[in-house]
Amino acid sequence: MNTTDSITQAINDWLLTRPLISENYDIEIEELPDGTKMLALQRSGVELIKRYYKGRKEEYQYMLFLKENSEGNELKTANFDWLDDLVDDIYKQVEKRNFPQIEDKQVTSMRCANQITYEVSEDGTISNYAVQLYFTITSF
Repeated sequence: MNTTDSITQAINDWLLTRPLISENYDIEIEELPDGTKMLALQRSGVELIKRYYKGRKEEYQYMLFLKENSEGNELKTANFDWLDDLVDDIYKQVEKRNFPQIEDKQVTSMRCANQITYEVSEDGTISNYAVQLYFTITSF
């Protein structure tokens, strides 16, 4: 049975509202990439930013893995373009303050780092990419 924490589930659900994802992919939470046509969302860290008398502000860090190989220049370019478009869409949502909704918490900002290569074949012909997502979340 897959038990996912409420923050990761809310972020996953929010990502699935993005048309670039919902029209082309599904997301496996907390799974490592295995080459299938999916995205994988994995929490990579939580950093305490500030502690309050009642609550705290933390930065939750996630990796969104593109779980398909980029073999050859054409696929690499297509995957880079897709990730660029996804990052552009995420930043449009930041401007609109359209953040994931999490019970008893508030997402106050979001940012990302694009096109991180997380795996390359030995000869360099096949690459896999990920986007690092950062969510600043305040607990009350």
